[in-house]
Amino acid sequence: MTDDGSDLFRSSLDTYREMWLAVTIWNMVGLGTLYFICGFIAALAFRRKTKAIIFIPFASTLFGVLAGLAEGALFALVIALIYISGPFAMQWWMAAVWGLGLSIFYLILSLLRIITQW
Repeated sequence: MTDDGSDLFRSSLDTYREMWLAVTIWNMVGLGTLYFICGFIAALAFRRKTKAIIFIPFASTLFGVLAGLAEGALFALVIALIYISGPFAMQWWMAAVWGLGLSIFYLILSLLRIITQW
């Protein structure tokens, strides 16, 4: 890794851009993983109905990454603004906790939306 400030695994993230980028990337990783798992389960459910089951996990992963980019970018703006405006220092693992926590929050809200429709 270079020492030009582009390393997301440094001891601390100092600028607004670094914090925003780290939280957004971790959210994209979390939602991409969740959507891949769901796509794999859907592919197993539809394995006898279609020949294109190999594309289902990858298409859902792409959708999850794009959803993580959209959701993570908005929430990461607020999180990074709070860290910059206060006397807080964000470590790289804190960005991972925020990003993956946002993914879990997205999952819970999605499940609650499905449950309340019953």
